[in-house]
Amino acid sequence: MRKVVLFMAIILATACSREQITESRLVQWVFDTEYTKASLGEGGVFSWQQGDRIEVWDVTSCTFVPFTTIAGKGRFSAMAPDNASFSGAAFYPAGIGGSTSYITLPSSYSSPEAATAAFPMYAPVSEGDKTLHFKHLGAMVNITVTRVQPEVTRLELRSAATQLSGRFDLATVSGNQVIESASGSGSVVVSLSLSEEGTLSVTLPVPTGSYPISICLGNESDHEMLVVSSSGSISFNRANRYLINSFDYLEKRYYFASGEPIESLSIENDSSNW
Repeated sequence: MRKVVLFMAIILATACSREQITESRLVQWVFDTEYTKASLGEGGVFSWQQGDRIEVWDVTSCTFVPFTTIAGKGRFSAMAPDNASFSGAAFYPAGIGGSTSYITLPSSYSSPEAATAAFPMYAPVSEGDKTLHFKHLGAMVNITVTRVQPEVTRLELRSAATQLSGRFDLATVSGNQVIESASGSGSVVVSLSLSEEGTLSVTLPVPTGSYPISICLGNESDHEMLVVSSSGSISFNRANRYLINSFDYLEKRYYFASGEPIESLSIENDSSNW
């Protein structure tokens, strides 16, 4: 009798395994996006680039599935189970989504290029959607420093009044999803590799809100070769790129007034940029 029971258990287990294999058969899924967004080029012009990755929430597995654009023309594909149910949210870049209601911004970037490409975007997803409409969640700040010396290996953006990395819950403001500044203090570091004296331009994603910032240039042994701070809070609005007036590393200018002209470039409403 034991042998019969064991034999039946093996048959049932095999049948279940086969059923699971059938249920989890991988198929190709495809999403189209508006042919516009993911690289910040000269003048703030955006376009998808080959190899860009987004992530879309799969209700069935309760996980994000990464999608990649092979040609860089806004069509993203992935191999996923045929019983997947994509709904809730999609984020760019892939890897920032904690759930459909919050994202995580990194505390460091390996290069200025990595920081520039990391601006967070969100697209609502309903089951059956084939096209995703991405919009920016935060703002971007551009920092330009002239005559930077090769011993400088890191740029750090700091704020004494808000977090600049970590978890940010999505909030609805004027009908759009945004990430808002949270009380506290924070910083984010960009690694640099300069072979000679030159001009440095770094663009970083930041949360929306009004808060002061400091810009620190240094290296591993001396984190504060130069610190440039705003004299007060600066307002950062969703889908805007803020160009802070450039400063000279060798002049050791330590402060800039928050009321000074800071060019704001819309990266969503201007058709030439979005």
